[in-house]
Amino acid sequence: ANRQAAVAEAAGRPDWQGQEAAAFAHRLQERGFKVLEVAADGHCLFGAIGCQLPQVQDHWRMRGVAADWMLRHSDSFAPFLELEKCSFEEYCQTVRSSGQWGGQMELEALAQALPARIIVIQAAGEDLLFGPEDAEILIYLSYHRHAFSLGEHYNALIKKAE
Repeated sequence: ANRQAAVAEAAGRPDWQGQEAAAFAHRLQERGFKVLEVAADGHCLFGAIGCQLPQVQDHWRMRGVAADWMLRHSDSFAPFLELEKCSFEEYCQTVRSSGQWGGQMELEALAQALPARIIVIQAAGEDLLFGPEDAEILIYLSYHRHAFSLGEHYNALIKKAE
């Protein structure tokens, strides 16, 4: 009886993953992109950026670039972190050497360091833009809120062949 009640409850919930996938399919189709899947391993943001550079870089290299940039420009990054358990320097070391997920801070650091224009496309809402508009390197990412049970995920986006 408990199992049946749980199944019935689950069936009544919105299918966020399916809705997001359908919205992405439509948005990417109309813009001429296809998804290049990146492993959902905590390094996805860094891997999705590194695989689109003129000289492909692995996620560890991208983590180091982000950490180094944030450390060199701490006045631009430290005020935006709520650090209760560690210092800003320790946070940057975590970015460099762990599987901790990256977010907007790391996107901005990478966009400035490379320099690159990073455009993050979401299933709903406006694109998120990072880095200089006139950058020679243009990187497209997809940001998925519901694709995986572990949480958010980034994939690389590439233009479909004409």
